[in-house]
Amino acid sequence: MKFQSPPKKTAYGDQLIPMINVVFLLLIFFMIAGTMRAPTPEGITAPSSEGFTPTNVGRTLYVDKDGRFILDNNFIDVTALNQVLSEDEWFSDLDNEALPVLFDRAMTMEVFAKTMDQLRSTSASKIELITEFGSTSSP
Repeated sequence: MKFQSPPKKTAYGDQLIPMINVVFLLLIFFMIAGTMRAPTPEGITAPSSEGFTPTNVGRTLYVDKDGRFILDNNFIDVTALNQVLSEDEWFSDLDNEALPVLFDRAMTMEVFAKTMDQLRSTSASKIELITEFGSTSSP
């Protein structure tokens, strides 16, 4: 009497390796191609621009529509901002670089001018205005 031999078990790991390779390649692709940045504080919308030059922005100073400064998700006044700019290690490394500032899109020109005057009184020698790529239409 002839018995049938049980079917040979296939190694599922051999079939799974190509899928794992694809997943890791996709992961590496998105890590390299994507940009990571901290979310903007609540209520601040970045202005749009047509010309876009990506920059590597670390810590950013945010200014809301009323001209209040926000740093590390905390409201800060001009005196404290000047102290942070002179004492904080990250900002002290900005000697020849510009201070990244993101103004709220809804800010009026009068508030913008007043805020720029306040920033002139700080130890920041250069300011880089941060925008988002997109249309320049108003909100």
